[in-house]
Amino acid sequence: MPNHIRTVAEIRNGSDHDTAALSDTLEAIDQISARLADLHRSAGSAALNASAQREWDALEAQRSELEAYRDDLNGAAQAELEARAQRVADSRARWGSHSGINAPAGTSRDEARRRVDELRTVPDDGRERLTRAFERVEAARDGAAELDTLSRWLLVTSSEAYARAASKMFRDPENGHREFTRDELDAYQSAKAVQRAMSIGTDSAGGFLLPTHLDPTIMLSNAGVVDPIRRLARTEVIATETWNGVSSAGVTASWDAEETEVSDDSPTLAQPSVPTHKGAAFVAASIEAAMDTTIGNQVSALFVDAKQRLEGTAFLTGSGSGEPTGVITALGAGQKVATAVADALAIADVTGLQPELSPRWQPNASWLANLETINQLGSFETTNGARRFPEIDNDRLLRKLLAEHSGMETAGGTAAAGNDNVLLYGDFKQYLVVDRVGATVEFIPHLFGTANNRPTGQRGWYMYFRTGGDALIDDAFRLLTA
Repeated sequence: MPNHIRTVAEIRNGSDHDTAALSDTLEAIDQISARLADLHRSAGSAALNASAQREWDALEAQRSELEAYRDDLNGAAQAELEARAQRVADSRARWGSHSGINAPAGTSRDEARRRVDELRTVPDDGRERLTRAFERVEAARDGAAELDTLSRWLLVTSSEAYARAASKMFRDPENGHREFTRDELDAYQSAKAVQRAMSIGTDSAGGFLLPTHLDPTIMLSNAGVVDPIRRLARTEVIATETWNGVSSAGVTASWDAEETEVSDDSPTLAQPSVPTHKGAAFVAASIEAAMDTTIGNQVSALFVDAKQRLEGTAFLTGSGSGEPTGVITALGAGQKVATAVADALAIADVTGLQPELSPRWQPNASWLANLETINQLGSFETTNGARRFPEIDNDRLLRKLLAEHSGMETAGGTAAAGNDNVLLYGDFKQYLVVDRVGATVEFIPHLFGTANNRPTGQRGWYMYFRTGGDALIDDAFRLLTA
């Protein structure tokens, strides 16, 4: 039998303050979890006997009561934290200076903008994306709520105290919170409050927000070797579920005779929207590795790689159902041009595709092809034996940037003629990648083998994020099919 597990009444009567009560409550919950695991292992594949079933039911009831008490304590601690922060803000306001996570909205936004400029653990283009996000929501007529959420997220996830707290949770997710200093606990509780404010559905049910310098949403923006679409495309950081914009075909001018009523040339406005979809990754590590290494940085690097590979396919050919809409998926028959000969690529196909794109999109246009096609283009010769596209050595094709994407196809690569997506040409700023800030990681303390349902000596980290993508203007692209 396990050691005595304290009840809520015993904890409440035996604890001098809420912090001690919270620690005792968490310990009791851990004891119950361990005992339930013992009962499960003892029974194996068989049903629990009557005695074990009674103990199981009693433990479950006790755990529910303890978890409710834990939530009450957390709520009381957060309320005290917010009240204290308000007292500090009021006090500092009397001296003409105040800032911080719980400061008034305008102050948080000013501090957040300063924090972006000071971030040195985030790549330059990551800081630029955050800056653009602030500028976008500041300019929006109804962007106050999103701006406040974005500011609060940046302040809590970029603080040194939160980074230290997250590192302790990565190293020992079960007991890391017991090592928190006062400022680390304050930062962690503030991050949980922001996470709840940002949640949609049950996002805030578990886990914690990744610190800014580990968040793949921010870190991934400069990684474009396998998937250059993110690097070429327009990217936006949002704190809501869906990006909403406005587009127009423009105003049509006319020549009007003297003293003639001018025509109504008002443009037709459209409201494109790009929803975000949940992506996830799972990383396992041995208990020894989790205890002895800087696992937080290692896990984050693996998450960045997994996210990039997942997006590499989605941004090109994603269906738009449960995942981003790929740029090729978004194109209709009017944006596709077939090669002169099925399953074959010729010089005239390439030179003929470029002028198919409207002049409006030519200045910022780029090419996309896989490595095999790029090498084939580099081998094309003129009638006198000279190379037709020598600029390919400098990643250029017909005066425009040429980027490699492993997801593009080769002429004749598939069984059916006309189905190979060989060359994509267009203004990739008209493809929008939307990142919702706040990647979340949850911890699985023990992984179990499938043979005997016994622990494998590994722990797991489950990370999820939300990203969307879609072409804003389909006619900004042309696709060569073979």
